[in-house]
Amino acid sequence: MSQYIIVFQFARLSSFAMWLILLLGCLFIGSKLTSGQFLESDCGYMSREALKNEGHQAHISESPWMAYLHDSGKFLCGGTLINHRFILTAAHCISNGEDLTVRLGEYDSSTSHDCSGSVCIPPSEEFEIDLAIRNGNYSRSQRYDDIGLLRLERSVEYKVHIKPICLITNPALQPMIEGLQRLVATGWGRSSLGSPSHILKSIRVDRLGRSECRRRYLVDCRWDQICVSHEPGESCSGDSGGPMGHAIWYHGQVVFVQVGIVSYGNPECQSPSVFTDVMGHMTWIQWALDLYS
Repeated sequence: MSQYIIVFQFARLSSFAMWLILLLGCLFIGSKLTSGQFLESDCGYMSREALKNEGHQAHISESPWMAYLHDSGKFLCGGTLINHRFILTAAHCISNGEDLTVRLGEYDSSTSHDCSGSVCIPPSEEFEIDLAIRNGNYSRSQRYDDIGLLRLERSVEYKVHIKPICLITNPALQPMIEGLQRLVATGWGRSSLGSPSHILKSIRVDRLGRSECRRRYLVDCRWDQICVSHEPGESCSGDSGGPMGHAIWYHGQVVFVQVGIVSYGNPECQSPSVFTDVMGHMTWIQWALDLYS
């Protein structure tokens, strides 16, 4: 059984520093990126087969950064590998009464060797957590600042099926992101009926005005949150903590950049849903990594 400490970490943010946000469309934002503007340089690689996937089931090589968070095998939340030691997830996925373990390289939780047709990947790997960091401003009632980090007990060796997602660290790119309308979210969450999916899902979501989520949930949807629509039953319980993002063209290849974290939605899996804006919290992420790495 792993033992880890949960800390509630407040970032020292100025109002100007909080004006960050996310990525932008493929070629346009890619042309704006230069070396060193990702948190991890070797990140977000997507295979050609994954790029062609338009189905609701993720391609087996689509998301090698996905983290499967479980308590003694019981699936609880998703997350993303962002460097050799840290997982990014939602704050509400971090609770005092749960003994979280991180599984990386997972695709189909019902099998020990994952294959899709003739394509197979190596076995998944388990990682204990030695520190859980919840944003100190997280509000369970109003659902603001729903973001957290998990520090792994040992360093992750990157492999074909275990790689970090890209996080953009340049706040100057924030103004461009609002025009990005179509995004992709992945997770093992359940559909409107039944248990969590044992195979990783990939769904398309569309950005909405934040007023739509304000009307639906009767709480503010702030500038550092993202309101999206999706097909009924697609984004639901169990997807929490998982990523939403977009592929961009960068240095001659396509990489996947994380834009949001699944935060909350309708208990019956109806649209819309609310995501935490990653770049809106990038100052906090970098500060926590500097403090606890």
